[in-house]
Amino acid sequence: MTEVTFALVSGLTCFNGAVKMIHHYTHSETYYRLVDELNLLIDRQRPYCEGDAELTEALQTAYKKAKRLTWGVLLYMFVLGQMWCIVPLFMKFPPDDPSSPLPLVTITRVHKVHNHTLYSLAYLSECHTVLYWNWSSLGMDVFFGSIMIHVTGQLNILNIRLSRLSDEGVGDGLAQYSSFGKASELQKGDIHYSASMYDELCKCVKDHQEILRYLDFLESLMNPVPLAQFLLCVGGICLTLYQITFNPDDGGVIECILFLPIPALQIFIYCWAGHGIMEESEYVSFAAYSCRWGGAERKVTDVLRIIMSRAQRASLLTAGKVHPINRDTFLSLLNASYSFYTLLRQMKNLEEENEASS
Repeated sequence: MTEVTFALVSGLTCFNGAVKMIHHYTHSETYYRLVDELNLLIDRQRPYCEGDAELTEALQTAYKKAKRLTWGVLLYMFVLGQMWCIVPLFMKFPPDDPSSPLPLVTITRVHKVHNHTLYSLAYLSECHTVLYWNWSSLGMDVFFGSIMIHVTGQLNILNIRLSRLSDEGVGDGLAQYSSFGKASELQKGDIHYSASMYDELCKCVKDHQEILRYLDFLESLMNPVPLAQFLLCVGGICLTLYQITFNPDDGGVIECILFLPIPALQIFIYCWAGHGIMEESEYVSFAAYSCRWGGAERKVTDVLRIIMSRAQRASLLTAGKVHPINRDTFLSLLNASYSFYTLLRQMKNLEEENEASS
């Protein structure tokens, strides 16, 4: 039973990585275009960040967060992969067992003493599979996670720009001209203020449209990947919990404990990064309302109403048009896995009670 469970878990995990590799191979040109358009999207608002400490900090925060995510996850998986490869060397097994444990799947009649050469080749092959899977599968996850972090940063910059509209506008003009009682100068100041605010607001609207267009492009390319990720990871978690529940004294429990954080981490990357986009897109409406629009021309308030109305519909990425990618989905998947584990424990306890009574 242990060998079958490990084979199924390893098969689901490797199949997940294969799905990502095939998707990348068949859409390689689209992936390149995704990166190029992200660079263009960042360049649209980069001039506003030059010489502005707050906007520069928002841009740098996105860069640092994406960098920490990439290096942190890959280093963690590299260390965990090494442990995954070393554990079989210290696992205890019966002397008369015809097979010796391997990192992924134990091969029948491959013994490290009786078939040392074949066992060494199989061991090195599975270790290579573990390390290669870390870069191919987790690399795809942090790639999409980093892109979502950068888009969140662009939404943050847009929100700051919207909330700061008219910081140097009509308020200062009223204070300057009203004390001298020059009505004509005040009117000119208001006209200049409304025109400059309208121009800046139109630029913000265009940047917002470009961000929304990019998010549509991102989802059209990405949504099959997290859908496969969610389904296969939950399946792997359930199989691992089954192994821990019904074979708690087996040496493979250590490998199960090492494996469990991996699918949870993969799901969390998508849900955490996607939730950031949802929050910042919802904040666009509040940022537009927070600007100093009092006394502005009708065309300014009309544009503000349009952008606020559009921003009330949060930009929510989905996994295969089925599951929204946010923290609620992450919690619901973990809750489903825990419910499955609870059911298994109840079945195990009932089985033990029946054996004790008989």
